[in-house]
Amino acid sequence: MDKPTIDFYDKFAEVQSDLYETADMSVMHRRLATIVPPCGRILEIGCGSGRDARVLAGMGFSVIATDASSGMIREAERRTEGNRDNLSFTCLSFPLSEGHLLLNERFDCVLAVAVLMHLLPEERVQTLGQVQRMLKPNGLFYCTLKNRQSTDARLYQEIKASDFKSECLRCGLLNLLEWSDSDVLGRGTCWETMLFTNGANNDCHSLRENLFNLIRGSGDRWFNNMFHINIKADISVSDHF
Repeated sequence: MDKPTIDFYDKFAEVQSDLYETADMSVMHRRLATIVPPCGRILEIGCGSGRDARVLAGMGFSVIATDASSGMIREAERRTEGNRDNLSFTCLSFPLSEGHLLLNERFDCVLAVAVLMHLLPEERVQTLGQVQRMLKPNGLFYCTLKNRQSTDARLYQEIKASDFKSECLRCGLLNLLEWSDSDVLGRGTCWETMLFTNGANNDCHSLRENLFNLIRGSGDRWFNNMFHINIKADISVSDHF
């Protein structure tokens, strides 16, 4: 992530955190709880105020929450009450340097909400490769994208959904599901949400079937319908690898 963007979040960490804490992300939290194994390991890239990490840890997941801004990490720690053995915050900028110890870790889910647009194209591709490397064979990558013009010092890269899916595919991440959501903070923009799995999994069809059963059993009709529509456009690992 470029220095002006990090400097912006360092300078306005408290203000940005106050804003992020007003967002109702309960739908996302509920859907993650449906598809990520109970007590699974989650890595969050760009945790911001720690809003999502706290909730997911409270659901029993083991969460490593990272952010490139030391100011945002301080805010996240300040807003987290008590000591939680299953939640840690650390200041890290993606892509990680080769040989970083975190690259040896394996996660059930990597979460990147409202952060990928702050990375340059080459940084984004390198990060996607690292995400694939850190995912377990059945691991999931849950991310959101938004295209907007920068109105401050932050870097905003335009990312077309089709191009992004191609980048992910080249990095070994297979698209399972995608949908659009309105901005929960009422800023009049639209977010693209995408769910990927690790292409190193040689039984992608079984993973899709298991996910479909989990989603169907959750009672989330909209999520159920979206996933059912998507799996009709079947993707075979052997078609690409």
